[in-house]
Amino acid sequence: MHSFALSGIRLGILCLALASAVRVCTADLVNPTFPLPGGRPFFHTCTDKTGLPQNSVQCMAFDQKGYLWIGTQDGAAVFNGRVWTVFNMPNRLESNFVRALLTASDGSVWFGTDGGGVLQLKDGVWTTYGKPAGLPHNQVKCLIEATLPGSQRTILVATRGGVSVFENGRWNPFDTPDKDLAGRGTLCLLESKNSTGSSTLWVGTQGKGLFRLENGVWTRFDTSTGLIHDVVFCLLETRAADGTKALWAGTYGGGLSRFENGQWTGWNTSSGLPNNIVLSLTETVSQDGTPAVWVGTYGGGVARFEKNTWTVFDIDRAGLPNNVVLSLLETIHNQSHDFWVRTRGRLVRFENGTRTPY
Repeated sequence: MHSFALSGIRLGILCLALASAVRVCTADLVNPTFPLPGGRPFFHTCTDKTGLPQNSVQCMAFDQKGYLWIGTQDGAAVFNGRVWTVFNMPNRLESNFVRALLTASDGSVWFGTDGGGVLQLKDGVWTTYGKPAGLPHNQVKCLIEATLPGSQRTILVATRGGVSVFENGRWNPFDTPDKDLAGRGTLCLLESKNSTGSSTLWVGTQGKGLFRLENGVWTRFDTSTGLIHDVVFCLLETRAADGTKALWAGTYGGGLSRFENGQWTGWNTSSGLPNNIVLSLTETVSQDGTPAVWVGTYGGGVARFEKNTWTVFDIDRAGLPNNVVLSLLETIHNQSHDFWVRTRGRLVRFENGTRTPY
């Protein structure tokens, strides 16, 4: 574990600045419609020439101030509503590739890198954590803040070598009794609440399906129990108006699965998805209360599942700059609802139906 003073900040001027800072509020999204009546919506674009550290944005998160953080293949940046401020990792010689971001409840920002471990930025001071601090692998896939049984809020990390929990300044193994996750590529993490209000933790793996920790009991789901594919890349939980919860699992190569009322349902290219590689998931709710699940795919653009119907938005049908959609986020400011779509090589903002690429 090492600490560094904050340094190396540089500013980038946004090609078309937002009026003010933005904050995430996914459940309140006013139904975005693509394309707009009368034609395709307009994009603004920003690249490394106009503020981003690098054009391949890997992850996005919003902090307590409502500022947007992004991680790229060459550093991170934060957007305060006017300008981008770039942050290089202090151990950038090991890796400046930021694959995962977490803005924690204590105001710190955590960065998961592709080979350089985990870094924390708190009160202007950097701290790095690698294998000497207990991290199972320096290639990080996901970071979340969660409440584990019998503990306070803490940080969990999914890596190429398994899952760890941050306790007393170190990373400790987090695994099933049978050590199913040890040395295993873990790709995504999700915390949800069960019927008693206790936390349930989901772990998506590379080849061993999906694991759930609920009330102290681990359960594995794979293709033999109804999961559509055993490589689980992303996760989403939704709740219907009647309180029914569903767990959505985007897989790398098999399509999309939904776990609801104890049963799995699956979709792939033969049942409405434009591509079987699912990279990102989010939910929106329209003004009339209609929910929709949005699916970012590798090569098929974005697909929306609403009222049991799939609608696809891609280069041809919505003017996306690229059909590889890596992540999806929504922001709100003064009743203005923006939908952020991170494609390969472009970060796109749909602002009340108008699109702005960065």
